Parts: sequence; C-alpha cells; structure tokens
Amino acid sequence: MKDRHTPHSTIANKRKRTPVLPITEKPQKRNHEDDARAALSRLKGGTPAIPRMAYKVAGAAQALGLDRGAVYDLCKAKKLRYVRCAGGTILIPVAALEEYLSGARDVG
Repeated sequence: MKDRHTPHSTIANKRKRTPVLPITEKPQKRNHEDDARAALSRLKGGTPAIPRMAYKVAGAAQALGLDRGAVYDLCKAKKLRYVRCAGGTILIPVAALEEYLSGARDVG
C-alpha cells in the first residue's frame, strides 16, 4: 500500500509562505466624551438631552475623583446616599453627590 501524504506534508506545501501584510498603525483609543458629543449632535430638532439624575457606582466614582471601592465604602458607612434597584444595581443620586461634596454629615 502506498503511503498517503496529507497536502501539508509535501515539500511543495512546506515551501509556500503566506504573504506578509504591511504593518499598520495601532487603532487609537476611543474617546467616550467625543462619542457622547456626537450622539448629542445627532439629536433631531435640537432636542436637549435629558439631565442625569443618578449615577452608577463607576460613574459616581469618576465624578468624585475616587475609585469604585471608595464609593462602595462611603455607601456602606452611610456617608453617601444610594438607591438599590430591583436588579441589584446601585444608583447614587446627583443630589447625594452634591451633599457629600458640600460636607453634609447627617446622611441617612
């Protein structure tokens, strides 16, 4: 019986090389602020955007200049008011952020 060779094992196939693709620049990181501005500019009729009433923990942390863990600690210590939604998401009202920044001590 004759030995069977797969197409990959022949000498001719071993010599074939895939073409080298030219090196391109790395894609730039997306700027989410620009995306938000573009979304606002696409609104028809100049409809104003709905003002934000609450932030998720990550957004509140960014607004306060803290990390997420610090915001969770503030909520746990009852220094920052929050609302827990049905799905378990924590929402922090903008008013609560303003109270925290103004130094209001009695938050409950």
